[in-house]
Amino acid sequence: MRAKVIASIYLDDEADKIMSSALGAFRQASMAIWFSLPEDQCPANKTSYGPDTKELNWSGFREKYEKAVACLKGMLNPKILESVEKPK
Repeated sequence: MRAKVIASIYLDDEADKIMSSALGAFRQASMAIWFSLPEDQCPANKTSYGPDTKELNWSGFREKYEKAVACLKGMLNPKILESVEKPK
């Protein structure tokens, strides 16, 4: 969360939306892992949470992660740099 806040000054609206979505996916994955702990290791009342919180949607997680990676690659390694001649 801290890294996202710090990086937000460099993100346009679309990139910020993509990164927020990825952050949400990671937070949901963290919750799903927490809820998969044995009863004696998870102090939460698991019945008070729905399946959207307790079960990880792997395809949605992967899609958001890959979109964030593509966004960062585009920002950190733009196509214009391919035309720059490498030093000899």
